[in-house]
Amino acid sequence: AVGADTSAIQTIVVSANPTPSLAATPTNPAYCNGATEPTAVTVSGAVSYTWSPSTGLNLTEGEVVLASPTTTTPYTVVGTDAVGCQGTLTVTVTVANAPTFTMSATPAIICEGDSTRIRATVQGGGPGGGSTYLWATGQTTSNFYDHPLTNTTYYCTVTNTAGCSKTDSISATVLPAMVSGFDFVSNGMSYTFNNTSVGDTASLWVFGDGNGSFVRNPVYTFNDSGTVVVQLISYGPCGSDTVSQVLTILLPDGISSIDDAAVSLMPNPAHQNITLSFPAGSSQSRMSIFSTVGQVVFQKSLTTLAGRKFTENIDLSTLPSGIYIVRLETGNQSFTRRIVKE
Repeated sequence: AVGADTSAIQTIVVSANPTPSLAATPTNPAYCNGATEPTAVTVSGAVSYTWSPSTGLNLTEGEVVLASPTTTTPYTVVGTDAVGCQGTLTVTVTVANAPTFTMSATPAIICEGDSTRIRATVQGGGPGGGSTYLWATGQTTSNFYDHPLTNTTYYCTVTNTAGCSKTDSISATVLPAMVSGFDFVSNGMSYTFNNTSVGDTASLWVFGDGNGSFVRNPVYTFNDSGTVVVQLISYGPCGSDTVSQVLTILLPDGISSIDDAAVSLMPNPAHQNITLSFPAGSSQSRMSIFSTVGQVVFQKSLTTLAGRKFTENIDLSTLPSGIYIVRLETGNQSFTRRIVKE
């Protein structure tokens, strides 16, 4: 019919696309302050992404960024899907410090065969608690006991719950076990002793004739022939040890001992002077006075008449009080006696 409405009605349905739901991996990312490697953060749920602020990021676009902020920083990520819809996510990168800890070896100096306690003690660095330990020796506890045979350095890596790690070390010194020993070279009745001890810091020599010495390598002159047992007692931080050797002291060839009763050495003890009387065996005689460590402290050549009694007054005033050994040599004979200077 003329004038009739010929238009058609069309219904259009407009559907709203959902906002992209973004997610970050890891969920709570952390960066270790001063680490050589940044923290990688990955987002998903959209097609393209923009990040802000740019501080501490290697990129501002992309699903993966590398974060190394100097302080804890919240980043806003805007994700756009295929139809242009956008979603927003806040990703906070927490800046964590490496653990701070001290190392100790108790005791730090031990003797061979002893043990020491090696320990790493966490003092700070964040986040605290839950630290793990890995020693170069394989242990995974904060402390352990060890029996090192030689000087040893122990390395430990401590990792906190943020994944931040730090490595430090401590050393233990091992002292050798005490072993005493000596050898010697003789020249007549004079002996040069060589201390070959290991691990010693002090020595005591016992020469077997009532005398001794604290000198490490003494030179000692025995005053009479016979058999003596020489002992060396060595002392050190790891204890003491004793070694002994039997020595046969011989008079020089052709020399014999003077009859003790034929010699007078008076007074004894002495204060200032002593008087020596003996039967001379030749025209030249010699008197020597030794300290208890074998050092010659007085020596005098005597002009005597063979076969006749000889008397000599000896001045001792310059000698300190103590015990001394007097040795007389005349012709092919010798005589030894101990005196006391008061």
